[in-house]
Amino acid sequence: MRLTLEKLPALKPTEVHSATRLDELEKKVSTEGFWTTPIWIDETTKIVIDGHHRLELAKRLNLNIVPCFNFNYKKELSVYSRDENKIISHSDVIHAGLSKTPLGYKKTRHEFHGNIFETYIPLSILRFVDE
Repeated sequence: MRLTLEKLPALKPTEVHSATRLDELEKKVSTEGFWTTPIWIDETTKIVIDGHHRLELAKRLNLNIVPCFNFNYKKELSVYSRDENKIISHSDVIHAGLSKTPLGYKKTRHEFHGNIFETYIPLSILRFVDE
């Protein structure tokens, strides 16, 4: 896993988001003025693994780039369906992102068995930096 700054158009969502949750997140982030939680993405395909609300928030705030944790998805993360009657694979998630057919709202759960850290990047920097 490595931390990078990614341009928004490169990121491909795999799930849909909740408008209510997005509004709550906007209030929190706008009040703090910092981006603290990187979006999780696959390093090869740039599909979003975790952070769909943050991706939509970045679009709403007109950010140019966002911090992302890049993972070797199949090697570094485990994936589970939140629906106990369904099995989901890494390939299912990758297909959802590449084909632009989201899996739905909160359909997957991912686990990483390493250390995750927060970032404290001012929103103003993410608006104006064009990597």
